[in-house]
Amino acid sequence: MNSFFYLFRTKIKGSVRVQFSSLGTGMAVIFTVLIYGILIGTIFTSSVPYDKETMYLQAAMAILAGIGVTAFFSMLSLMSKRKALLYDTDAFYFFSGPYTKTQTNLFILVQTLKGALGYGLIGCFFMGLLSMGGYFSIPYFLLCLLVLFLISSIFLLMTDYIYMWTLVKPKAKIWNYIAVILVLASAGAVFSPFYAGSRL
Repeated sequence: MNSFFYLFRTKIKGSVRVQFSSLGTGMAVIFTVLIYGILIGTIFTSSVPYDKETMYLQAAMAILAGIGVTAFFSMLSLMSKRKALLYDTDAFYFFSGPYTKTQTNLFILVQTLKGALGYGLIGCFFMGLLSMGGYFSIPYFLLCLLVLFLISSIFLLMTDYIYMWTLVKPKAKIWNYIAVILVLASAGAVFSPFYAGSRL
């Protein structure tokens, strides 16, 4: 198990080292982090006079934007042609190193959940951009992040399951398209009431 955690730490350090491998990339990373930090700080600290109707409309648009972004990235994962549970260096170390099947599956699960957390953060960021009305508090942010994280986790785990299924039965690849149709139908069911209300 020590080698398992050592691989995790080494991978994180390697990712950071790659980002700061040159002065240009390091400055770009720092600049990007500062820009996003300022935007996020503005989202949490901004406040305007309370207007019930305006705040409700902005909240609805923000939630729809978060769901839409999460659904978009989930669809990209489902439709990706370059699909594997482990890639490149990870596959080399786990299939040649002293790791058990349980450790390998745990690593794959952690990677999937990490991707779901990233999608959730992106969705919350877009929600925050549409939530400059002062109601985007930290508890509200954490609740939205939890919901989007769970949605992304379900789709990413389903993607992994379909991929393993296609290794045994190649014809099962059609389930990728069925899953995309379900995502689009779910998004349509969520968006259509708001669209119909806006036409009235």
